[in-house]
Amino acid sequence: MERAFAADAVDLSVAGDWEEAQIEMGWKIARETPIPEGGWFGAEAEREDLIAAALRAEREQSRPSASKDKAKTKAKRKQAKKSRQKNRKR
Repeated sequence: MERAFAADAVDLSVAGDWEEAQIEMGWKIARETPIPEGGWFGAEAEREDLIAAALRAEREQSRPSASKDKAKTKAKRKQAKKSRQKNRKR
């Protein structure tokens, strides 16, 4: 990994620099050098905000609304009832 960062083969906007990657993996506790001027995401607080916003958006997209759940459940019950009536022995 270190060689990939040294060869500029890693997009810094995704993972930050090599030192940032080491912190994320738990190999380092804190930065020893300052974040480069302008940084890859700007200030650290802005980066945290971007991550939090992305997680919120992902959660909202993956969670179906309650009304859709109710409609789906109702449709299943209705179809099951129709099937039972159709399959009754006469």
